[in-house]
Amino acid sequence: MGHNPPSSGSWISGLLGGETDHAQTVRRDLAASEHKYFFAINLYNSFDVIPDLFAALFRVAAILGYHNVFVSIYENGSSDQTKALLRIFDALTRSVGMRVMIRTSMRTRGAFNHRIEYLAEVRNSAFVPLHELRDSEGEYFDSIIFMNDILPCVDDLLELIWQSRRNNAGITCAADYMYHEEIQSPVFYDNWVARDINGTALENAPFERIFHHLESSQRWQRHLPIQVQSCWNGIAVLDPAPFYSPPHVRFRMAKITEGECSASECSLICNDYWEAGYGRIMMVPRVKLAYDSVRTPPFSFIIVKYLTISTESIQYCPPFAAKPYCYSRLRPPRRLA
Repeated sequence: MGHNPPSSGSWISGLLGGETDHAQTVRRDLAASEHKYFFAINLYNSFDVIPDLFAALFRVAAILGYHNVFVSIYENGSSDQTKALLRIFDALTRSVGMRVMIRTSMRTRGAFNHRIEYLAEVRNSAFVPLHELRDSEGEYFDSIIFMNDILPCVDDLLELIWQSRRNNAGITCAADYMYHEEIQSPVFYDNWVARDINGTALENAPFERIFHHLESSQRWQRHLPIQVQSCWNGIAVLDPAPFYSPPHVRFRMAKITEGECSASECSLICNDYWEAGYGRIMMVPRVKLAYDSVRTPPFSFIIVKYLTISTESIQYCPPFAAKPYCYSRLRPPRRLA
């Protein structure tokens, strides 16, 4: 009853109305718990992305609860002003009561380090406080959010965390993109790590042509979560149990002498999650990440991520009988009910 004033929103807000409702649901669900989050971040020459990255972190932590968040940053070898910005961030986080530990180093890879061994050590360095807090204070975290030097939106981070918890996932990844100058379109980026459920590499291609696996491709185009063999893609939300429980997974290089195929440290940790019984690894296609703020994707690419709200839960395959180190094309077992 009564007068209803005309909406002051634009046609865009009307188009994204369902997205707004969903984002509010996600924020309400995550804000209502005492779930504890460990953010691990590696930075190297990241001066350009730090302001946006830290702004998103502050807003996400405010929703999750500053007391529920711990941020661990490991920076090494930067030649720009990354270290100076980190000192400012350190002071700001402490002023609002958000716990942060920043470790910096002048170490670089050098000429004699194996690339994957070096990257694994750098990633493990960001995890040091996770184990220190467990050993010294008996503090355990419920989710780990590992971030590369990407440009996340607040709702993207919250969506990944929400999907991880909703689907009880071992690892939950976004989709990362780089702008392809020749075809004038964003293309999927991290296909060195990302493999579909059959172990086939995803394509460096526009949105609709990334997956070879038909069912995954159909879900991808509907913006629904998809189970994969492995992924990382800029941000990964991890169940910390395999880090806390024996055999204590960690980033590593391949065990070549034991017949293990050479692979990324992020691929190998996905395999180790499978081995530990945490093979619920999923990608959330509606969360799209970029690394470069200069080349902004076309407007249509930004809008399409909001057209489908991915509230449908995923049905997982059971663990593989053997670790799929070489990304074989063996058919997965039947799906769980």
